[in-house]
Amino acid sequence: MKGPKKAIELTWEEQARYIDQSVLKPEFSDEEIIKYIQEGVDFKCKTVCINPSSLDIAVKMTEGTETGICVVCDFPFGKSSTVSKVAQGELICKSGKVDELDVVSNYGWIRSKKWL
Repeated sequence: MKGPKKAIELTWEEQARYIDQSVLKPEFSDEEIIKYIQEGVDFKCKTVCINPSSLDIAVKMTEGTETGICVVCDFPFGKSSTVSKVAQGELICKSGKVDELDVVSNYGWIRSKKWL
């Protein structure tokens, strides 16, 4: 039995299925958000990774495509409380249109060994 392909043997479309297209810059205009989501869809990326405020745009643009939606929670610093992150995550996921939720850890808490 032959094992999985090596990365060098993958087609660009197969490689794209491992990529999340990042559309996270806070200064992006709606036009730029649309441009980069479309780029992720065109390349058939696994997901477009967006801020919560871009969810409506991403839902419309990815509908009927092979590209899913990944929404970030508490990006980029992860400095919100755990309760706040849970509330934000629940709100994001209630749309039913999210394939992945990325929650940013509080690095300072990790360094301080605060696990809860």
